[in-house]
Amino acid sequence: MTNFSISIGNEEEGEWIRSQLLAYNAKHAPTVYVPIVLKAIDDEGRIVGGLNAVHLWNWIEVNILWIDEQFRGQGIGAQLLAQIEEKAKEWNCDYIKLNTFTFQAPNYYPKLGYKEYAVIPNLPPGFSHHFFIKELTEQLKPIITDRYNK
Repeated sequence: MTNFSISIGNEEEGEWIRSQLLAYNAKHAPTVYVPIVLKAIDDEGRIVGGLNAVHLWNWIEVNILWIDEQFRGQGIGAQLLAQIEEKAKEWNCDYIKLNTFTFQAPNYYPKLGYKEYAVIPNLPPGFSHHFFIKELTEQLKPIITDRYNK
C-alpha cells in the first residue's frame, strides 16, 4: 500500500481536483458545465443584485441569489429567477435547484413555484438549511412530486 498524507490544499489545487471529477463524469455522461452570472444594475451602474448558477446536464443549480438590502421587495429576485428559468428552458433543462437558510429566504421560493425537498436542521447552528427544486418538464412532475411529498 502506498503511503500518503492529507493536508489543506489551495484554490488552484481545488480547481484541479474539480477538473478530475468532471473528466471522470464526462466518461460516463456527456458533460456540459456552463457557469452563469446574471446581474441587476441600477441607473447609476451599480450592481444591486445578482445570481450565480451553473448549467450541468439537464438542470441548472442556482448557487447564489443576492439582492442589496435597500432594493429588496422590488421584484429583482423574481426577475433574476425568471431569466435563469428562461435559460433553463432554452437548454432543455428538466429542473432548477437551489438552497437557502432560514435567515435568508425559505418562504420566498415556494411563491415562485419551487418545492422544498429537504431540510437539514441546525445548519448553521440555530438555523436550518433548506433545499428547493422547480420542475420545468411536465413528465417529471409526477415523479418528483411523489418522491418528495411523502
